Amino acid sequence: ILMTGSHMTAQRAYDIGFIQALVPDRDALIEHAEWLANELKQCAPLAVQTIKTHLLHAGLYSAAVNLLALVPIIYMLQVYDRVMSSGNQTTLLMLSLLMVALMASMGSFNWVRTRILIVASNKIEKSLRPLVLQATFKRALLSGGLVANAQPLNDLQGLRGFMTGPGIFALFDAPWFPIYIAVMFIFHPWFGVAGIFAAIVMVLLAILNE
Repeated sequence: ILMTGSHMTAQRAYDIGFIQALVPDRDALIEHAEWLANELKQCAPLAVQTIKTHLLHAGLYSAAVNLLALVPIIYMLQVYDRVMSSGNQTTLLMLSLLMVALMASMGSFNWVRTRILIVASNKIEKSLRPLVLQATFKRALLSGGLVANAQPLNDLQGLRGFMTGPGIFALFDAPWFPIYIAVMFIFHPWFGVAGIFAAIVMVLLAILNE
């Protein structure tokens, strides 16, 4: 068909498996299209259930990463409070070793979180790709070839890219913003105000870039 451009009947397309159903009239076509839309609507909860555990684990690792991000601040506070006043090099060495170990743990947690999201993206693509392909082919056949493009597949690839891109990491890290702002207010109120102002500027820049 692709090489010669020849046509085939709907019955022939059904017999060789290009289409899964034949409809007798326009009303039946609309009914079948509504059924297909309902099938696709059920895909989203299915996909979410498939990766729900992965997202939960990624959220837990994100919590660990964000908590460990406070380690350098605590380290500097301990250095100024304990080491500078006493000049004890042993204390400095132990604090430094502890900070290095915790920062290495943070890097490991971040790597594990990335791997979890990669597995989740693969699973969600595996569960949705057959349905997206089926819907794409049906739409092309039901429209007589007028609507035949790979946009649904591109959207699926975009979803997979989002699952492993910076966007989803920002969603996991966003709930920790108030905690960081609270820590800044503990040090000094102007630090907190500066943090809020910086956050507003970042949001405005993100909106302008979009």
